[in-house]
Amino acid sequence: MLRNAHGAPVYFLLSAVLGLAAAFTQARTLDTCFSPLGHCDQVLISWINISRKNLDAAIYGLTDESIARALIRARQRGVRVRVVHDKVQAAGARDVSDLLTAAGIPVHIQRGSRGGIMHNKFLVIDSQFVVTGSFNWTQNASARSDENFVVLNDQAPRFQKEFERLWARQSN
Repeated sequence: MLRNAHGAPVYFLLSAVLGLAAAFTQARTLDTCFSPLGHCDQVLISWINISRKNLDAAIYGLTDESIARALIRARQRGVRVRVVHDKVQAAGARDVSDLLTAAGIPVHIQRGSRGGIMHNKFLVIDSQFVVTGSFNWTQNASARSDENFVVLNDQAPRFQKEFERLWARQSN
């Protein structure tokens, strides 16, 4: 058996390196979008459209009706849709969360965990993909602001766990 200078079997080190290599080859960024030039609202809608089982969103700003309508269409085709939304933003004149609730989509309106704002901006798709970044679901974010998001396939369990934590809190 091969041993290193300290007497440890070499196969342990080799298996650790191979395990890390396998983990890194499976982790991928599947998409990246930069607004205002990247039509991020449409890219986000295309990701919403691929959902088959569930969409769990924690979103700060929600004024883009086309994104809200994509969530409604997902619900109509049998996808479970849940939304956690910031309390201050939900009270805004242009907020469209009422469209979601009118369509039967549960929306928890809440402040941040310690009285601040609920400033998350992420979407978990089918417990497999995560859309996350600075991109708010607003017309301003799509047309005027410098914002971004990435779509990842390796962080969904962590984001799903965080969503469930937020969802379990009472709306406040």
